[in-house]
Amino acid sequence: MNGETITMQSLGSWRDGETRSAIVDFVERVTGNGPDAVAQRERVAVFDNDGTLWTEKPMPTQLHYIPLQWAAAAAADPALAPEQPYLSAVTRDFAWLGAALNNHYAGDDTDVKVMIGAIPRSTANLSVREYAASIADFYRTAKHLTLGQSYQQAVLQPMLELLRYLEANGTVFAGATGAPGAAVTTPADGAGAASGA
Repeated sequence: MNGETITMQSLGSWRDGETRSAIVDFVERVTGNGPDAVAQRERVAVFDNDGTLWTEKPMPTQLHYIPLQWAAAAAADPALAPEQPYLSAVTRDFAWLGAALNNHYAGDDTDVKVMIGAIPRSTANLSVREYAASIADFYRTAKHLTLGQSYQQAVLQPMLELLRYLEANGTVFAGATGAPGAAVTTPADGAGAASGA
């Protein structure tokens, strides 16, 4: 099967153009017999998970889980409710969280430090298994905040096609993310990400 046939099947949502052609050309060169050939055991593709393999707006997928834990913590201890980040979680007004992330990307981590400081409170009494089960429960029921569909459906089709295309051509994957492992493997398994993603 030549590269273009594989592309038509595996990169079906990609527009014909420079980017798609560059991908196909690269894969054909590294999987062929020419000077750019790469042994299959050495073919590794690395992707940043956030915003590439799962949604990042209006907030990163894993962050949606955390405000639910903050809301539960504020329900258990009402003294927390007037403080950020608990206030945004209790009122379901995520503008503060969105602004905190935008400020983080602009180099101001003041509010991100507040968020990070609150995270251990929500998981302090959970075992690793309980934490993983809690995240799995979240991904079974949670819906993307603006798309209104499950996170398992809120995937970037062109990226899944690219992963499948590379996988069909002998590439394995590594992911780069700051998210906890349980938060990554649960949606990846459910969304049908390529093996090793």
